Amino acid sequence: MNIKIFTVICLPIYLPAIQSANIEEAAVELITCFEKLIANNNLLKENSLSTLKNIKELFFDKLKSYDRYKDSLFDENRLPQKFSDGKMTEQESADHDKFCDVLHGIDKMFNGDVERYLDNYKAYAEDIDSFIEEVSDYSFEQDLKFLVAAVSQNPGSGSFDEFNVTSLFLQSEVDIDDNCNKPPVYERLFKFYEKILMGVYQGYTAMFLAHEYQKIKGSGDGLRTEQKFLLTEFKNSVIRIIETGHYHLNLTDETYKRMYKNCDALEWSEGRNYIRVKNYVAYYEQRTKWYFDPNADYLDTKEPEYECSGIRANFNRLDLPQGIVYSMYCPIVFLENFNSEDTSCRKYGWNNVRGYKKENWTSACILGDHSELEKLCACDKQVDNDISVRLLSLREYYTNSSDNRVVTGIRFAVEKNVITLQIQEGHLVNGEIDPSSVKWRTDGGHPAGGPTQTVRLSYKIRGFNLDDIEIPDGQFVTGVKFVVTKDDRISIAVRGSVIYNSEGSFYSSSVGDRWFYPSKINSTDRMNIDISARKNPRDSELIYELSKTGQHYVNLKVSFFSEKSHNAAIVPFLDSRPLETLPPAPISGLGLFYKGKPGYAGFLTLKYFSSQYKRFSRSPIVSIISNMKNYTNGYLVN
Repeated sequence: MNIKIFTVICLPIYLPAIQSANIEEAAVELITCFEKLIANNNLLKENSLSTLKNIKELFFDKLKSYDRYKDSLFDENRLPQKFSDGKMTEQESADHDKFCDVLHGIDKMFNGDVERYLDNYKAYAEDIDSFIEEVSDYSFEQDLKFLVAAVSQNPGSGSFDEFNVTSLFLQSEVDIDDNCNKPPVYERLFKFYEKILMGVYQGYTAMFLAHEYQKIKGSGDGLRTEQKFLLTEFKNSVIRIIETGHYHLNLTDETYKRMYKNCDALEWSEGRNYIRVKNYVAYYEQRTKWYFDPNADYLDTKEPEYECSGIRANFNRLDLPQGIVYSMYCPIVFLENFNSEDTSCRKYGWNNVRGYKKENWTSACILGDHSELEKLCACDKQVDNDISVRLLSLREYYTNSSDNRVVTGIRFAVEKNVITLQIQEGHLVNGEIDPSSVKWRTDGGHPAGGPTQTVRLSYKIRGFNLDDIEIPDGQFVTGVKFVVTKDDRISIAVRGSVIYNSEGSFYSSSVGDRWFYPSKINSTDRMNIDISARKNPRDSELIYELSKTGQHYVNLKVSFFSEKSHNAAIVPFLDSRPLETLPPAPISGLGLFYKGKPGYAGFLTLKYFSSQYKRFSRSPIVSIISNMKNYTNGYLVN
């Protein structure tokens, strides 16, 4: 793999990974709060009041982002009936329903009653008894134990395991619909893991506080003993869930399970969600008189896809002396047997037509003999650059990685008739993207021309390599560009920047930038996905990925004529819909692939790979929890 290296020289200052927002490390803070409450036998003491305040801040400030599990495929975390009917026994379905009910019930109760009581329990003294009664009830404790047992089974034990059930469901979605328009499988399972930990934290905190509020009424020693049992039970439960969760998440940490791509559009529309490569030839004619073609078909009422069957006249109806630009749609430059080397072409210069047409000009399809345009088309000369879209930008699009700005999204775009890549960037602050910093970067005033900035697509350069590029752990994507290979094909390249170290600590500034290219960028073993003699992609309803990374390329071709679009289009189209991380997050790779359907041409489409950065605690969290104070039979054990 050829790698071009750029190094940012700076002192390697480490920033700690986010401690306050790490849900695993929150268990340590919560255990510490529980121990302080046990040590104080009076809730009215200042120490106890400050501890309650710390618990409130932990849940409703530090862990605020974890208190809701948002996934449109889950109804209160419940798997769709169509999945459970085919994959689960009747008892497993019942257990799953109970698991969802318990988890949802705890969350609802905690974000209602518990939040109020933590904020000012004295103000709710009259109804706090009902809360104590509900949480102290035997069924609440049993439900909480059921919840823990459902997500902390030994792998292969054969017992009901919600982690395994959810993993199977997420995998089934990949098999059915490629998981498009949904967060990567790994991310969704990690969110599920976070939600489980949150539910267990909420449940045990509610029970602990119910005992704490009862201390006001006396029986302190007995309540303290029960709290000690609860604390030991809580610690053991958290350890079991963390170990089980890590096991299933590590099994899920595969490349294709960290991939995200868009689903098909409901309706494809040029300029709105796809880009079409277009080529027109033209010449300018200065004249003072021009007679309107009575059969002129004006284009201002047509869709962008519409192409004239003959000639296109461009003019100002209110000022005809400005002259006329005659244009003709010319897709044949992408045909296999196209040859512009004929000696008769030498009389034409390379000057392209640009700038004659103004914003207030009108375009219409007209009749007439304009054989000169046919000759220009056959020679690929005098391209109408005002309306043609066949230049591809080779610029490097990258963020200011020295300020820890990373790529959070990407899309194809057309700027000044040049096909470009646009990146969405965000500022990484201690491992999290600052939402207010997220923005799209564009070319701005960059000129369309320039020999080193663009390449003109033609029968010589019309192929696109189809590759996925993932960067090593410790790096995030900070740039992207197109390059021309030795075989005159277009290939994607990705810039990675070192942002964090092997222990998960983030640098204050990136310590190195590097461009990554496909490992088989110049391979002669790639297979061409032949899309000659294909229908227009807009005439198809369902399309899917047909390429394999590193194995395929696809050439620009000309489709059959489409009545719907009224054109014989240059294909494939470019899917220009934004590919964004939601919420904004760094990524660890990008890919370019081809999707279509047999008999139809398709689309060049982008994908991304979610970050390899694991949001597990970088501390030996299980060991830390195990070595904290432990209570057995109500007595402290060192």
